[in-house]
Amino acid sequence: MSLRIIDDTVGQQKLKYNPFMMIVDQTVRCNEACFFCWRNDPKKVKEQTKKANKVYDMPFEMVKEIIDQGSKIPSLHTFNVCGPMGDPTVVGDLASRGHYALKMGFPKTMMNTNAVALDEHDPEDLLRAFNEIKVSLDTLDAENYKVIHGKPHLERVLNNIVNYWEVKVKKNIPGNFNAKITLNEKNESEVEDFKAWSEKHGVPIEWKKIHSFIDIMPEYGNDIGVKLCEQPYKTININFRGELTTCCINYKLEPVFGKVGVDGSIKDIWEGEKFETWRKEREEGICKGCAGLGGRLKSADQLMPEYNEMGEEKFNGVY
Repeated sequence: MSLRIIDDTVGQQKLKYNPFMMIVDQTVRCNEACFFCWRNDPKKVKEQTKKANKVYDMPFEMVKEIIDQGSKIPSLHTFNVCGPMGDPTVVGDLASRGHYALKMGFPKTMMNTNAVALDEHDPEDLLRAFNEIKVSLDTLDAENYKVIHGKPHLERVLNNIVNYWEVKVKKNIPGNFNAKITLNEKNESEVEDFKAWSEKHGVPIEWKKIHSFIDIMPEYGNDIGVKLCEQPYKTININFRGELTTCCINYKLEPVFGKVGVDGSIKDIWEGEKFETWRKEREEGICKGCAGLGGRLKSADQLMPEYNEMGEEKFNGVY
């Protein structure tokens, strides 16, 4: 995996563990309530939205400050707006945020979206701002869509996906744009329908396994996943309030380790005592029962013996 090349080396800061991705949650707002998400529970939505203190989107100036600091971390090559709190496309100036990250040297700008609000943005602008876009589809049946996503948005979503793909092809815009299908018991009978739809419209499909939100679906958790999860070491997760937090599925907004610009720089917080203590204790805390995330799980048979031999800190200093 190649690292970002930065011409201006003044002020570069190497971080412990060499994180490669920065996930910056843009908002606490969302326009759906998917059955596998914490938003499916109105009580949890009320609790977490209350914690927002009436600031529901990350201000653009805060995003810029975070990107500016991230651009000085040579191991970082991905700016990702796919946090756990809401859908990034509800933020009106989202494209400007992606463009700024590209301007500051991030080669990859990523976004996951439910695609409902894509028609509120200029397709070409957004496609050029984010060169890795995954849109959730999950079903081609209107009633099933309401069961899975909680809202009757299927027709709008399908039109948005096809429109964006046609603009991408017509304008020859580089990057990846996929329809993401999260396979589960509610849509497993539609596999051939998805393939036929993809062939008809040309939109590539990415098949995914069911999502796993901590304490929402603990049956998907396992000890190996917790140990090999690279998020505590390789991904800088920042919630919509500008606070460094644990991982991209932690919707509870706790624990947090400090706010960028208030409690120090990204480097200060990432390497600080509070974050390091949590890394050492996380397996018996918030991470207990989680399935883990990332590419390491694909190589679990190879990596677990090394993990067991080296121990967590040394293992994560290498990988």
